[in-house]
Formats: sequence, structure tokens, C-alpha cells
Amino acid sequence: MDNIKQDNIKHRMAIIAIIPAAGLIWAAAMLFLGERVVIRELEDVVPLTNLAARSGALVHELQKERGSQVGFISSEGSARFQKIVADQRKLTDKPLADFRAFVSDFNADLYKPALRDYLRFATDDLAKLRDHRATVDKLAMTVPQNVDYYTKIIVALIDIIAIIQEESPIPDITQRLLAYRALIWAKENAGLERAIGAAVFNEAAFEPGLWSRYLGPVAKQDAYLHDFQIYARPEKKALFNQAMKGADVEQFLAWRAILLDLPRTKDTQGVKAADWFRGATKRIDRIKTVENALSTETIALAKDRLDAAIGRAMFIVVVNVAILVVAFIVGGWLLASGAKPSV
Repeated sequence: MDNIKQDNIKHRMAIIAIIPAAGLIWAAAMLFLGERVVIRELEDVVPLTNLAARSGALVHELQKERGSQVGFISSEGSARFQKIVADQRKLTDKPLADFRAFVSDFNADLYKPALRDYLRFATDDLAKLRDHRATVDKLAMTVPQNVDYYTKIIVALIDIIAIIQEESPIPDITQRLLAYRALIWAKENAGLERAIGAAVFNEAAFEPGLWSRYLGPVAKQDAYLHDFQIYARPEKKALFNQAMKGADVEQFLAWRAILLDLPRTKDTQGVKAADWFRGATKRIDRIKTVENALSTETIALAKDRLDAAIGRAMFIVVVNVAILVVAFIVGGWLLASGAKPSV
């Protein structure tokens, strides 16, 4: 009888030791599952931020190629623009190869159908790039046709970034992507300003229709830069403001003032289209440094958040394995102990 009573006491004591541990393990399991959800989300976000960076890099070079070919066409194949075009195509080919290689391994089916659609639009048109270049070389294409071809691709690539921004479940990453997208749109309009401005400077006389096309990108550029100032963090605003200082930016603004005043003066004051193109490119390259900083920061933030989530999940597992081991040891010891409780 005493043995039965002793066994009951030991079982109760073992249960008393194990139940709190089981409760802790259940709570920890819930925490682990929550972290696992975060990990899965971040595992999706990291490749998206890399895709955004590659899209942005390709957009930058396509913008320059578009503009250089506008200068080439509008100057009827001048030697200066022949060299600019040839050099720029080499610069475009590297991010184009990087983009194609990344997309070949990227599983767009994991995301919104719109992302897959925009990727298809961009890649289908990029497949025609060789033929497009050959047509430009033959001067068998108009300036609007050239601009429309590149702009269609660029808009699809920027729309990819918009979808990525919508897919992000992390507010800090979304905020950076909003600033990144606004800056890329501003740079796209800066690229259009560069391209159309080159055509205006190539004209022997003031052409009102072409000049009117020039005004749109200038206004839109200012609007998107305003959006960037809204979404960007203080350090990136400061970086942008610093990038917009310097003699080359001042020279660009002086040439822009000449273009804006053309309806009154009808005088381009001897500015060469190739010089304008190079000057506008220097300013856009400055904007690109801020874009690169944003892109690098966003990718690093996504990776850091993923590493932190994995670290928290591993900590939960290790701690709870330790609790489980201790609980079983204590419970086993109580069951195996022959000691009688104190009376």
C-alpha cells in the first residue's frame, strides 16, 4: 500500500515538473511558427530586392542608349554621336546580361501575375534590341520610334519595381522602395529631357512641336523628385541634395534655361547637342549614385531582417530543446527515485 502511495506521489511530482515545461514549449512553438511566417515572407522579399536592383541598373543604361540614339538620328549620323552610341551600347550590354541571367533563375510564379506579365513584356522587347540597333545604324528610324521602343521597355521595368514594392510585407523596406521608385521615375524623365533636348539642339531652327515635347519630362521630373523627398529617409535626402551641387549641374541648369527660353529667343546660343547630352548625363549619373545607395541599403536591410528572423527562430528551438531535456531529466529522476517525501 505504501509503495502504491509512493508511486502516486512520484507521478504527481513528475507531472508538476513536466506541465509547466510543456506550456512553455507550446508558447515557444507559437512564437516559432510566427517567425517562420516572417522568414518565408523575407525569403520572397530578398530576391525581389535583387530583381529591383537589376531592373534599375538596366533602366539607367537603356535611358542613356535611348538618348544617345536620339542624338545620332537627329544629327543624321554625326561622327560624335556615332562614338557616343557605340560606347553606350557596350555599357548597356553588361546590366542586360546580368538581368537576363537573374530572370532565367527567378520564379515569377511565386508572386502576383502582374509581375510575371511585366517581366514578359520587358524580356520580349529586349529580345528585339539587336534588330532595333541595326535599324538605327541605318538611319531607318525616326526619333519618336526610337524613343517609344526604349520607353516601353523602361516603363515595364519600372512597373516591376512598383509590383515589388507592393509585395513587400516590411514597412521599412516598402518605404525605401517607394523612394527608390520615385527616384527612378524622376531619372526616367531626366533621361527623356536629355534625349529630346538633344534633338532640340540639333534643330537648325526653333521647332514648336519638338520643344513642347521637351517640357513634359521637365515638369514630371520635378513632381517625382518631390515624391522622393516625401518618402526618402533624411540621410538619403541629404545625399541627393549634395549630389545636385557642383559646376556640371550648374552648367546643365544654364543649358536647360536656354531650352526653356527658346520660344522667346529662338536661339540655342551655339550649344552642341553632344555637349548637352554629356552634360545631362553627368547630372543623371549623380542621381544614379543616390539610386545605387538606396538599392544597396534596401537589399542589405532585407538580408539583415531575414538573418535576424532565422536567428530568433534558432534561438527559440535551442532554448526549448534545452527546456524539454531538463523537464525529461527531472521527470525521469523523480520517477526513478526511491526517496520518500518528507512527512
